[in-house]
Amino acid sequence: MNALPISSRQRPNAALTGVLAAGLIVGLPVLACRKFIKAAVLNGPQSCQTFNDTALGAANAAYNLGVLAINYQQHGFIRRGLGGTILSALHQSSLSNCVHQLIVFHFLSAVWLAIPMALLLRAILTENRRCAFWMAAVLFVSPQLFWGWGSDLGRTDMFTSGCLAWAVVGLLRRNDVVAVALVLVGSLAHESAAIFGLPLMIALLLVPHVNRSRSRLLRVPVLFAIGCVAILIAQDIFTTVRPRDVAQAILHSQPPSLLRDLAAYMTTTGTRSIITSWCQSLGRAATPFYLGCTIVIAAMYAWLLAIQRVNLVKYGLAVFLPLGFISLLAIDYGRWLMFATVNGWLFAVATVGPANRTASGNLVAWGRLVVLAALFAMKPTTVFAPNRFVERVAALIWGKEGTELRSADACDPKWRTFIAFRGHPSNVSDHRRERNPRWRMSSDV
Repeated sequence: MNALPISSRQRPNAALTGVLAAGLIVGLPVLACRKFIKAAVLNGPQSCQTFNDTALGAANAAYNLGVLAINYQQHGFIRRGLGGTILSALHQSSLSNCVHQLIVFHFLSAVWLAIPMALLLRAILTENRRCAFWMAAVLFVSPQLFWGWGSDLGRTDMFTSGCLAWAVVGLLRRNDVVAVALVLVGSLAHESAAIFGLPLMIALLLVPHVNRSRSRLLRVPVLFAIGCVAILIAQDIFTTVRPRDVAQAILHSQPPSLLRDLAAYMTTTGTRSIITSWCQSLGRAATPFYLGCTIVIAAMYAWLLAIQRVNLVKYGLAVFLPLGFISLLAIDYGRWLMFATVNGWLFAVATVGPANRTASGNLVAWGRLVVLAALFAMKPTTVFAPNRFVERVAALIWGKEGTELRSADACDPKWRTFIAFRGHPSNVSDHRRERNPRWRMSSDV
C-alpha cells in the first residue's frame, strides 16, 4: 500500500502476528462497548440497567430493542428475524435485564466483526507490515467504524458487517458458496447486508490478482440471486404472523415510548414507511448538506486507504453504488456511511498486492495521518449524520429546526392507526406527555 505513515520492510514474526490479531479481537469490541464499560466501572453494574442514561449510548436503544423483538421462535421465518432470535437466546439465559441483553448482543456482534478483520490483516502482515499496521490504526481511530457503533446500542449493523467481512475471507479463499451464504445470512438480520455485500463481492472479483477466473463473476451473482429468491419464498411460506401481529409484539416488548412505536411502524408498514422516510428527510433543510458530506467522507477514505488508481472504479462499485441506493430507501445516512467505510476497508485490505509495496513520499503519508486525526476530532458518526461536527455546522447554518427530521405525524398523520392494539389504543404511547420515561427494563415487560 502506498504512502502509509508506518514504515517497515522487515518480515514480522509469529509473535507479532499473534499480538496484532489478539489486540484487534479484544480491543475493537472494547472500543465499541466503551460507554457501557466506563459506566460500569465508575458507577457500578447497576448503572447499566435503564435506557434513560444517554452516557450509555442508548439514545436509540428502545428503537433497536423493538426491531429485535421479532424472532423465528414466535413469528416463523420472518424478515429481519435473525437478530431477534439471537437476542431471544440471551433472554433465555441468565440475563433477565433487557439492557444487559442488548449490551451482550452488542459486544458479541463486535467480536463477530473483529475476528475476520484480524484474519485479513494477519494475511497481509507477512508481506506488508506497514500496510497492516496502518489499516489496524484506521480501525481503531476512524469515527466511522467502532467509535460510531459505540453510540448505537443494540443495532444489528456490526453483526451484518461481520457477515460481510467473513464473506470476504471466504471469497479470498475461493469458496464462493460460503461467501454468498454469509452475505445472505447477514441479510436475515437486515437487508443492508445484501445491498452492500453483492457490490463488494463483484468489485473484488474484478481485481485481477484477487480473481483470475471469469466464471466466478457469473457464478457469484447467480448464487446470490438464487439465494435471495429462496429466502423470499421461504419467508412468504413460513412467516406465521401478519404485520399487525408483529407490531403488537414490538409494542409488548417494552414500556411505551415514541421510539418503540416508530420501530413497530417502520418494521411493519413496508412501502408506506419508505415514503414516510422520504418525507421526513426531504422536509429537513440540512438533508442535502448531510448527503454531500457523507459522499465527501466516503471519497476521502479512498485516499486514506491508499486505493490504487486502477482500482478506483471498483472501489466506487463497492462503496458508492450501495451507499447511493440505500440512501434512496432510508434516511439513516450516518449508518450507511459506516457500512460504506466497512466496505472500503475490506476492499482495501483484500486488494493489497505486489504493486502496493512501492514506497512513496513521506509528505503524503503524514498527510493521511493528519486527515484521519481530523476526522477523529470531528467526533463519531451518528445514525442520521456523518459526524457531530457536520451536525453543528448545519445547526449554525439552518438552526435547530433545519437539522431535525420532519415528524412522523406530519408525514403520515394516521401512522399510529397501523400499530395500535385492536380495542386498546391506550397502549400506544402519548408522545406529548412522555418525553423522558425512566423505565427499568426487565424481563417483566
